[in-house]
Amino acid sequence: FAAAPARFFSSGPDAADIAVVPAQFPVGSPAHAVLDQAIAIAEDAGYSLTEQYAPYLPIDIMQTFVMLIIENTGLTWTGGIVLSAFMIRLLTLPVSIRSIRSAREKSKHMPEFNAVMKRLQEATQAKDDKAVKKAQEQQQKFNEKHGTFFPLKG
Repeated sequence: FAAAPARFFSSGPDAADIAVVPAQFPVGSPAHAVLDQAIAIAEDAGYSLTEQYAPYLPIDIMQTFVMLIIENTGLTWTGGIVLSAFMIRLLTLPVSIRSIRSAREKSKHMPEFNAVMKRLQEATQAKDDKAVKKAQEQQQKFNEKHGTFFPLKG
């Protein structure tokens, strides 16, 4: 096997490369006609084939990742995509586990949190300063014990 050229983040084709592409197909061939039609449609849509290509970075990173896997393992495109997806899932597994544990912990303390919030809301509606202060202290104790549960909940 010949070594594949190293691939880095895309900078896109040069204008000289684009000019050579039509010359690769014989004039009058179906491939040349399709290419001419594709170029015409792209230009009608407002795309310039001579401007420098600026890829969207997240997509380019993923494409580079998949291409590196394919080139270094010799897998087919399907195998490379499946292996890439598996590797990404494996890399994000710790975050997923932490998220599941956090959700479980929140659901366990939700009744207590709702009771504290209900007392605070009732005290605020009753305009009882003493009860509001007591409910705020309870909320503060809850936050100290369990951490800030829902900091943006009103």
